[in-house]
Amino acid sequence: MDPVTLITFKDCPNAAPVRSALLLAAIPFNDVDQDTLEEHHALKNYTSPSILLGDQLIHGQKTDQGQPGCTFVAFDEKHVIETLRGKPLR
Repeated sequence: MDPVTLITFKDCPNAAPVRSALLLAAIPFNDVDQDTLEEHHALKNYTSPSILLGDQLIHGQKTDQGQPGCTFVAFDEKHVIETLRGKPLR
């Protein structure tokens, strides 16, 4: 299975519910805090929270800015968990 990566920044108000959903679903993931990354790190080009499955963006948005930003797409927990578990999408 491809690794799951949760990308957030400190004080992101939407990070905790997404992190909790992954933990409750027992999905192993790498927890990346953008504030600890080097200035031009590729993972800084995502909104918070974002979820990657390998290189595939499952939730969130990619940006060109390298600046923290909020994900404005609503978190669809069922869809995200099913996708991460490899279940077919409906």
